[in-house]
Amino acid sequence: MKKYIILSLLLFCLALAFVGFYYYKNKDSLEIKKLTNIKLNASLIDFTYKMLPALYSGLYQLNYEIGVIDEEIKRLTEIENEFPKQKQIVSAEKTIWGKTQKNLEAALSKLSKSIEDVYVLYIVNTEKGKNKIKEKKDDLIKFANDTLDQSKQLTKKIQKEKKGFFKKIKEKIFKK
Repeated sequence: MKKYIILSLLLFCLALAFVGFYYYKNKDSLEIKKLTNIKLNASLIDFTYKMLPALYSGLYQLNYEIGVIDEEIKRLTEIENEFPKQKQIVSAEKTIWGKTQKNLEAALSKLSKSIEDVYVLYIVNTEKGKNKIKEKKDDLIKFANDTLDQSKQLTKKIQKEKKGFFKKIKEKIFKK
């Protein structure tokens, strides 16, 4: 009888741990994620989140890409300062990253203007705004995804594969 009680308590604790872990991993998806690298009015972000969730997701990913690029440029600047005689090597790489960053900023500027146009129309005339959303939604999402794909081609080479706890254990168990 004691074994069943202990086993039940153990299973309960394990289930509680999994619920806590799930919440911890997905807590960002329960609230509007902050777009720290994108300069958009808070009302535009809320509008995009509520009315164009797929576009908001694209903006969130673009925000992440901008952060990755910023970090890489900072890293390259540190290397450039540490090894000034090798400046030409680092400068060439920094130029590539800087160009990608400028392309992202230009694309975000274009997206921001389009979102603002739709938002203002929605505020002024909700019916016309909804029609405009239906009309422009696919184009905006495609543009955001295309921009994201271009950026990811460059950033994927520096991003490390994050292995989860269970993936590491699985690799150790099934080591070939």
